[in-house]
Amino acid sequence: MVKKFLVLTLIFGGLSFVQAQDQKPNKKVVIINKTNDNGKITETRKEAEGDDADKLIEK
Repeated sequence: MVKKFLVLTLIFGGLSFVQAQDQKPNKKVVIINKTNDNGKITETRKEAEGDDADKLIEK
């Protein structure tokens, strides 16, 4: 009986811990610009995460 109680306590404690974690998705943006200048290809890369990603998208 005591073993069952301990097992149930551990299960429900683990479930509450998993549900309490912050599950906010993290936004990440990568923008790659390729330009051709007289046969020479140049590449510029911009990366941003979170609020900076929103600002980069708006530009």
